[in-house]
This record gives sequence, C-alpha cells and structure tokens, in this order.
Amino acid sequence: MKDKDLNKAARYLIFRDKEVIINTVLFLVITFAYLLGLYKFLFADKEEDFIILMTYALYLVLG
Repeated sequence: MKDKDLNKAARYLIFRDKEVIINTVLFLVITFAYLLGLYKFLFADKEEDFIILMTYALYLVLG
C-alpha cells in the first residue's frame, strides 16, 4: 500500500470522529479570541514587539 493511501485512510479515520472535530473547532475559536483580545483590546497601547512576544507565548503554551 502506498503512503498516500495510508495518509488518506488515517485522515479519514481521525476526522470522522466528532470529538476530534469539536476539539479542533474549539481550539481555533479560543486561539482567535485570544489573538483578537491581544491585538484589539488588551495591548492597544503597547509596542508591537510585546504583542508578538505574547503571541509566541500562546503558541508555546498550547503547543
């Protein structure tokens, strides 16, 4: 069996589970809400370097 077929089968088995889809969507919503809060509300008067640092901190914590 080719690797391409194995990749398709694995993606099908993983993403047909509703829990995986729900967790992925929740993760994306929480991440975008956090980034929106950083850029628009919380650090509106801070320098851009500080905002980039906080964004990297988010990725390190969640990764």
